[in-house]
Amino acid sequence: MRATTGTASETSPKTPPNVAQGGPPASSVRTRAGVLAAGLAVVGTAGTGLVAGVHVSGGPLVRALRQLDPSTFVLTKHALDEAYPLLMKPLLLATLIVMALTTAAAAVSGRRRTALLAGTAVAALVVVLMAILRGDLPLNQQMATWDPSAPPADWREVRTEWEQWFAVRAVAACAAFAASVAVVVSAVRHR
Repeated sequence: MRATTGTASETSPKTPPNVAQGGPPASSVRTRAGVLAAGLAVVGTAGTGLVAGVHVSGGPLVRALRQLDPSTFVLTKHALDEAYPLLMKPLLLATLIVMALTTAAAAVSGRRRTALLAGTAVAALVVVLMAILRGDLPLNQQMATWDPSAPPADWREVRTEWEQWFAVRAVAACAAFAASVAVVVSAVRHR
């Protein structure tokens, strides 16, 4: 019988250092990160699907708002701007966080394609957020000051600018959803 002196990594050169120190093998960490990435991707895809769905369904609403007289437009826009953020703020922010975590987990797992796709979804969600912060929010704040009985002379121009920012948000939200679906497909293929 051979006497052993030294650590497990000295006596067994094939044992990874983290296992010799009592930690899980690196492949186990990558596997767990991959499973986490796949689970987060499913949740993130549900979130991006909801964000995109709200924007796609908002398209006909935007066209309908265009048909309204000035006073009715202002009243309706005020009501929408009061109700819409209650759903969209937490949904968008939570989805952005989940997709960022998906990106990180996929990167740790060594799944570069999945990480790249998840990062693309994050980038598209950041475009949605920036369109809201730089375009939509300032315009909504401006429209919130309008008196429905006497809208400003330039109300149509402001409405058109708001519609353009909405279109940017809608396209970016759909891109985020498409990238998220691709993340799920990529994650499933690597299982």
